[in-house]
Amino acid sequence: MAFYHFTTLCMVVAAIYIQQSDACSCNVVPNFPFRYCAYGLVFRGEVKNETLDRMGNLGYEDKYVYTVKVKKTYKATELANERISKDDTVQLETPKYGSLCGRPLRVGGDYLISVTRYEVALNSAAMAINMCEWIEEFDNVSLADKYNLENDFECPTLDFD
Repeated sequence: MAFYHFTTLCMVVAAIYIQQSDACSCNVVPNFPFRYCAYGLVFRGEVKNETLDRMGNLGYEDKYVYTVKVKKTYKATELANERISKDDTVQLETPKYGSLCGRPLRVGGDYLISVTRYEVALNSAAMAINMCEWIEEFDNVSLADKYNLENDFECPTLDFD
């Protein structure tokens, strides 16, 4: 009988202390038109500042917040243009850990960065990015993608008629 009570007590304690498990999984968008057209904001930017925002006692809520200088905007919805400050900077945030899809950036790094339409539309101080977004160091962007970016690529409209 004592073993039963001990086992029950252990299960209750474990249920109280075990946190929700999170993991990152992305649906990779394969090529330029799909990647470019799926986002509300696509720009080239230089990371100017990084801060670690500690959100809780356990650490898994921590996130990096970046100030990024927008060098060139390739695509922006009207709302995305409003999110770019007068000094041409944006605030981006990402989870600290890759297991939570965090996408750390390097201060001083020159990146091609995309932000989803959903994140652009949220009324928060910083727009969220993660490793599922189209983010890469600008020097690593393919010549074909750079060509499409520089030549005002037109996204096809879907006609369901």
